[in-house]
Amino acid sequence: MITLACAHPAKFPEAVSKALGQEPPREATLEILSSRPTNVQNIKPTLEALKAQLL
Repeated sequence: MITLACAHPAKFPEAVSKALGQEPPREATLEILSSRPTNVQNIKPTLEALKAQLL
């Protein structure tokens, strides 16, 4: 599995809320992104399959 991600506070609102004692603000750009469709491609767990998917 290849997953691209970051440790942005918006990804973990429950943990941030618990740590800060308040809800973290939601950015407008993240609201737009969260409404967009996702794209998941399942491939065989081989280097050849990964190369074929990426190239």
